Amino acid sequence: MRVGVLSSEQSRFERARSFVSKTDAEFLLSQMIAEKISSKLVRLFAADSPFRSLRPVKRSEFVQLPPREVGNCYFVPPETDRRPRLSAMKAGWDWSQETA
Repeated sequence: MRVGVLSSEQSRFERARSFVSKTDAEFLLSQMIAEKISSKLVRLFAADSPFRSLRPVKRSEFVQLPPREVGNCYFVPPETDRRPRLSAMKAGWDWSQETA
């Protein structure tokens, strides 16, 4: 598939006179040399455009997250907590009333 290329001075409503392949147009977009106007049309940035000096940031889709649990770290509820302890609830629970 061919993609039309406009120069930096051309309006997006003008007809493109030069064309490149879709992979070449994607390369121009990824290197921030051109801007995407539609799926079939791109416009080059001007030579003095600040976008030409920018480079895309490489980002990894996989982010290394820290472990869910921290080693040797346990939750100790405060002594002023009036809620019953989980261990006391498990010991006093009547499991015969539970449905399978």
